[in-house]
Amino acid sequence: MLLYRITKITHDGVEKKEYIKTSHLSQKCEGYKAVLVKVIKYDYEHPILPPSIVTVKDGKKYVVPTWQEINPLATLDDINWVPKKTEPKPESKTWTFKSSSSDKTYKVKQTDNALKCNCMGFFRAKDRRCKHIKSVEKEINKK
Repeated sequence: MLLYRITKITHDGVEKKEYIKTSHLSQKCEGYKAVLVKVIKYDYEHPILPPSIVTVKDGKKYVVPTWQEINPLATLDDINWVPKKTEPKPESKTWTFKSSSSDKTYKVKQTDNALKCNCMGFFRAKDRRCKHIKSVEKEINKK
């Protein structure tokens, strides 16, 4: 069932608002000068997690993990999940180097503007710049 906000205007001009969840809407609207009906939907944006509802001690309800307060009568049917689009990660580049002292090959990967190498010199160097990374940096700076 949907959540409705009904604004009823009596013949005296007094305005009454109420929130209801019903399939018998016409019964709630009889005997008034004017009735305004609005379906209540809450937009929830998150790229991965579907919405959940939490009710706290004082009876208030929230959509989590965004902690957006919603009407106490609301259910998950009243929440419109709009998955946010995330930016695609840039492609990572890889450079391969043959070891000068053995049959091993070492790879330097570029991800998010950081360079990482799988050689022991990368882990030994305080600044994490082995000779392979320095070679790649020279190549990048030439461009």
